[in-house]
Amino acid sequence: MKITDIFNRNLQGAYRQALDSKDGKEVIADLKKFCRVQESCLSDDPIALARIEGRREVMFHIMHKLKIDYEALYDINHNYDILTEIEQS
Repeated sequence: MKITDIFNRNLQGAYRQALDSKDGKEVIADLKKFCRVQESCLSDDPIALARIEGRREVMFHIMHKLKIDYEALYDINHNYDILTEIEQS
């Protein structure tokens, strides 16, 4: 196993530990809205479009680290235990 694989696995665990709580789920729900993950990103202003796409990229990175797929993120809200749901599947 490569050192980068070990680092990535540890980092993934850190994301899960940081966000696998009631507060963490509220953060994910807030980021989902702020990053406009479920909205189209059309704009005539290239700067605004780049900003929106940057936000989305950050959220997709977090989703990747937590192994949350797009369909699961669609259902997340402040009371939904998304991380537990994913671990059980």
